[in-house]
Order: sequence, then structure tokens, then C-alpha cells
Amino acid sequence: MGAMGCGVVAMTDIELYLTQQHTGYAAPLQGIKYNKSNGEIAKDGYMRYAEYNRDYLYYLGDNSLNYFTGVLPSSMEIGIELYLESNNHPYKNATWAPYCGGKSDAKIEVAKIIETMISRNLPVAFAYFTFSEQNLLELYSNCSDARQEESSDEDVKSHYMTIVGYSKYLRDDGINYEYVLKVVSWGKIYYINYDEYADNLSYFSNVLEVK
Repeated sequence: MGAMGCGVVAMTDIELYLTQQHTGYAAPLQGIKYNKSNGEIAKDGYMRYAEYNRDYLYYLGDNSLNYFTGVLPSSMEIGIELYLESNNHPYKNATWAPYCGGKSDAKIEVAKIIETMISRNLPVAFAYFTFSEQNLLELYSNCSDARQEESSDEDVKSHYMTIVGYSKYLRDDGINYEYVLKVVSWGKIYYINYDEYADNLSYFSNVLEVK
């Protein structure tokens, strides 16, 4: 699915997840069949849905910046809002990059957004982007390695993924918290140290908030 684009995959995963979770919800592309016992979707059905999203909703721009950043934020906002509105979901408003780097409270506020969305059973589409080879984001196979920032399995420079859960730990100061994010990338589960991610917050390294 490499040619599909990671942004399209992230948004397709969110729509399919919500369709499976809510009785009566429908995906824009009809005729997608699920295995009712485990919620899995056949590969050909998934690909047809992802291709539909790529062609009609979550399309790429045509300039050099879009080549690096992937799906346009405006496409993500419009596409997911259409899905949520068509299914009368209680949360319908999507905003890309609600808090950006450079603001002292951005790291805390983005963590709150992730907590709130997960508590509402809403996966969080997010992106990581850097020009620097020194700031690659590490993906870990287990939570403890992510917390200690050791033994990573992969690293990414420019990538969309989906947050599906998190673990929260009280720091040694007894006041603040540290987070480890559970994420999906190309169908695999990884863990990310939130500090490592949030220290590089920018317009392009950010989250899609739905509220």
C-alpha cells in the first residue's frame, strides 16, 4: 500500500474503525464487507475503500511542498467532517494543528486533545515531519522501550499515523505527566514517546482534532 500514501491510510483506518464501532454507520463507499467475529476487512475491500478516499476526499496537492507533507490538512478536515456529518456523529468539527510549536502551552494542550478524543473513542490522525536527519521520530515495539527511549524498531522523517491509545505516568516531580502513545502505522502497532514527538510540534507535525 506504499503507493496509497500514509495520510490516506490513516484517514481510511479512522473511518473504518468508526463504521465498525457504531451500529448503523455507513462508509462512503458501499459494499464493504467485514468479518463480524473479529472486525477484520478483506484486503481487496480495504484497498477499494482507500482508493476511493484517495481519489475523492484525501487527495494530494500538486506542488513540491505537498510532495513532502502528503495529504493536505484541508482535505483531511473536509473528508472526516463529511463522514461524521453523514453518520450524525456527536462530534463533527475537525481542525488540523489546533496548537502549533512556539507556544509554551502547545505540548500540554495537544496531550489534552489526545486524551479527550481517545476517551470519546475517536482515533487521532497525526503527522510527524522534519527536515533534519537528527530529529527522526522513533517507533518502538513495546511501551516500556518507548518510555525509556531505547531499542527502537523504526524511525520516521515524514509520516502520517493514527493514535489509538496512550499510557500516562506521573513524573518524579509528582505534578506533571509523561505519555507513551500507542499508534498504528501501515497496519502495525508501535509506541511513541510523547515528549520526543511533541518537542518537534509545528504546523506539519501535529494532530487532527475532532470535537
